[in-house]
Amino acid sequence: MADLLEQALLDLAAAIDTGPVPDVAPAVVTRLREQPRVERRHPWLRIAIAAVVLALAAALIPDVRTAVADFVRDIPGVVFNTSEKHAPPVPSVPRRVDGSLGGPLGLTHPLTLEAARSAVAFAVVVPQSLGPPDEVYLRGDRAVTMLWRARSGFPPLAGTQVGVMIDVLDPESGPLLEKLLYGIGFQPVVIDGHEARWIAARHPLLVLDVNGIPVAQREAAQTLLIDTGRVTIRIESDLSRDGAVGLARSLH
Repeated sequence: MADLLEQALLDLAAAIDTGPVPDVAPAVVTRLREQPRVERRHPWLRIAIAAVVLALAAALIPDVRTAVADFVRDIPGVVFNTSEKHAPPVPSVPRRVDGSLGGPLGLTHPLTLEAARSAVAFAVVVPQSLGPPDEVYLRGDRAVTMLWRARSGFPPLAGTQVGVMIDVLDPESGPLLEKLLYGIGFQPVVIDGHEARWIAARHPLLVLDVNGIPVAQREAAQTLLIDTGRVTIRIESDLSRDGAVGLARSLH
């Protein structure tokens, strides 16, 4: 975090035009020699001041806004893009009409949960409160996507019959998804000691290839993301934040 803060401060320094700077070094050296050295007992105060400076700069300078967004944005496997700069044109996820739950989401070749678990090196957790998923899909060896059919209490996502969509991502395989959140924002949450993010609005979602290049885009519903340390969980639904957190707490 210290390296990111230092880089953000350097970006801030480069963005501000201070005009001519007088040579004050001799006066400063003389003053330091005249006064006794004071032990700095509160290093956290410097960090707090730097954070305030960054916050003020972020409100005024576009380049610094981007640097600050980079400072707080990501969860392993998912990029949070809060920049004003729009992503290049990306084709929409191809909607398939094949009778499956995953077809409208561009998903193909469903398999069993057991087969998916055997195909990846990370733990695929399922919320006990939902029961087994209705459909399961692999995203290479980088993620497993599980779908539950809409039912009472779990309204369908727009254009689908899916009530809940959960992605389990390998945090070691690099970013798989990018969320475009400029003007939308997110809320930090802690769930059973794990860092999480709650996105309370619909937002563009990009699918990334192994090189981090966007290859497809769709509109995602409100989403909860949790970094468990072992895997990243993405829960997309039309549930409230408390409802999504309840699902997350039943993962097993």
